[in-house]
Amino acid sequence: MMHKKREPKQFHPKLGQAQFRLLCDNTTAGGLIGANGTIITALQRDTTSRITVGPAANLRVVTIVADYSLTRVIDVGGVEMKVSPAQEALVRVFARLVEAEAESGGGDGGVGGGGSVKCRLVVGPGVVGAVMGKGGSRISKVIKESEAHVKVLPVEYPPPGAYHTDELILITGGILPVKKALVVISRYVQLKAIELERGTPEASSRYVDQSMKMDTHNAQVNNTANGVVAEVVFKLICPYRATGFVIGYKGKKLKSIQDETRASIHFSASDAGNHERVATISAVEGITILICTKCYCTCF
Repeated sequence: MMHKKREPKQFHPKLGQAQFRLLCDNTTAGGLIGANGTIITALQRDTTSRITVGPAANLRVVTIVADYSLTRVIDVGGVEMKVSPAQEALVRVFARLVEAEAESGGGDGGVGGGGSVKCRLVVGPGVVGAVMGKGGSRISKVIKESEAHVKVLPVEYPPPGAYHTDELILITGGILPVKKALVVISRYVQLKAIELERGTPEASSRYVDQSMKMDTHNAQVNNTANGVVAEVVFKLICPYRATGFVIGYKGKKLKSIQDETRASIHFSASDAGNHERVATISAVEGITILICTKCYCTCF
């Protein structure tokens, strides 16, 4: 009797959770999963995360969902770095993929031989701007302090779990430099891509309280006196027909606004009469008004 192969269960972030996605080769995925799922189950248990591996393809998407509060500390080359459970799971999954690649005869001796490894982090549209920083200041700092190499590439042939609108952050170098860079970059991605719990004001307050008080020694987020960055959420009602002018062809105009302002902008579905849509805008305090003005002027 033939049984249809079951697709892996997908876990989506809930209140207080973040999601990360990594690309891995099909030949390496088995080393992450383990016999009868033993390795991935242990990783989930140890990091209190949910980890899924996409269906078989040349490239597979590993999706990680866990809490985003900065409640964990990991050691990277003798340096303690404060992270969230989601980040801890991300780093451990990456480390396991490197080990699995070495076990299968691939890679460049990155685990113990000092060779080069690579980490492929998939992010949604508009997230890269938060990683790059104004004029590339953030990513330059990451590269200088970690000594890893970082490139941003398009996802040309996205496997299940990735999309044409996604972008790929490729981190290469020795295992420790890549880990250091991954921790800092994932912190910026988490700050941006979590979408402030899908734009609810309650989530915004909670996110600021728990996750924005970052250790600025390892990843400078803002130059405020106490190192805390406040995020603000606005909701803007736009005429249904006008939203297309904000979004632009294939979302290019909206992406440009997000990249320029490092904000997260999402439009709701239209109302029953196709009269209005709600734009939820979340961004760092002080530039949110600028973004609202851009959207308002475009709409009207």
